[in-house]
Amino acid sequence: MNVLPRLLYGLSHPYGRPGSSRMRPNPGTVESVKAISRGDVVSFYEKVFNPANATLIVVGDTTPTPSRRRWRRRLATGKPPPDGRELPQPPAPPQGVTIYLVDKPGAPQTFISVGEIGLPRKTPGLCSLSVLNAVLGGQFSSRLNLNLREDKGYTYGAFSAYGFRVGPGPFTAGAAVQTDVTKPALAELVRGSMRSSRLDPSPAKELTSRRIA
Repeated sequence: MNVLPRLLYGLSHPYGRPGSSRMRPNPGTVESVKAISRGDVVSFYEKVFNPANATLIVVGDTTPTPSRRRWRRRLATGKPPPDGRELPQPPAPPQGVTIYLVDKPGAPQTFISVGEIGLPRKTPGLCSLSVLNAVLGGQFSSRLNLNLREDKGYTYGAFSAYGFRVGPGPFTAGAAVQTDVTKPALAELVRGSMRSSRLDPSPAKELTSRRIA
């Protein structure tokens, strides 16, 4: 999963740096981490750990007005960050489908992953997209898993996910499959994740169950 973000965004974009999972990127490469200085850490702290960046959620036996006044006084000392943290624009999407191969001799299985640059968190209709992804690959009974696992028997599980972030995050789908079915599994994954969810309307029962979940 470290390869796909790099191919989608490039290492110059924060979303293209190596990550610990498909949804949460790490600070960067081994080289960039070694280059971090104390001044970099202090600068980051001053920009991010600031009351001006905070969202306060109060839960309990209280009333809004006194709580609001109390916390406004306590947070009034916060100063705006020294400068903005705007993300660079992601690269333009490629034309057509590109296949990348990563050779790992002796691997007992193949991990296949497809993806594209998706949408930011503030996209209108976010809830509808979440329901769409639940139908496609966000649950065990989703289309991708029923096709690649239950019908074809290629994998123990297939998934899809939107990485909703401040900027346009990635849409990814993937599965770990038996090596000898890599080609047909990839074809099914591409067909299922990039086409059928846009072309095939979901039955009312399928949508209803995903909304409830």
